[in-house]
Amino acid sequence: MFPKDKRLKKEKDFKKIYRYGRRAHGDFFILHFLKSGDEKSRFAVVISNKVVKKATKRNALKRKVREILKSELPKSHFDFVFILKKDPGLEFSELKKKIAGLLNERNITFS
Repeated sequence: MFPKDKRLKKEKDFKKIYRYGRRAHGDFFILHFLKSGDEKSRFAVVISNKVVKKATKRNALKRKVREILKSELPKSHFDFVFILKKDPGLEFSELKKKIAGLLNERNITFS
């Protein structure tokens, strides 16, 4: 789990990112991101009940994505919302490559 200062939780933050931010589409994710005024990046991972029915599987996917982001936090100061649009069914290392590829595609560098 991310520390509180690294999490997006407020509805107004999500709305701001969706309205003014940029988007990147991958095979399994839609990434919404917006340059933040803070000196830290903040994250949210969203997986709908329609995409993954079982709560245990949904939570496991969220934990995997959070762990990938935690281990390789972007240098840039952005707010990110990762929305899973379909179940990837990938191993951890493959999922990590997909997320890194999506961020590199948008020139968001990892530390």
